[in-house]
Amino acid sequence: MIFYDFKCHLKPDASYDRIQMAFMDEGHSKATVYRWYNEFKRGRLTLGDEERSGRPLMVVTEENVLAVKNLIQDNRRVTYQEITADLIRKPSQDSIRASTGAEDSFTLDAAQPHRSSEAGKGGMVP
Repeated sequence: MIFYDFKCHLKPDASYDRIQMAFMDEGHSKATVYRWYNEFKRGRLTLGDEERSGRPLMVVTEENVLAVKNLIQDNRRVTYQEITADLIRKPSQDSIRASTGAEDSFTLDAAQPHRSSEAGKGGMVP
């Protein structure tokens, strides 16, 4: 309805009034109507979710299914927590190795904490 009103060149206030008339207190807030109008003005033409960076929402892959089957075959008493820990840890280590080009296995626990130099502390407030 908001998109239709936008395409009909109605102002956001008029669109909000129409929504309130149709849906009473169950309609969108005025802020939501204005937010969508701004999105449409910027060129957004879809109402669905936009793609986001980061982990994909779906983690059920053939690789994960096979990994779980292998864990269960190796140890029929494996716990859900152990499976989860293995599936979360392994891809993370593989992606770190791939992005750094490292061949050998390593852990992040060996990382050294950041140490500030005296020269860099000059602008700090005591």
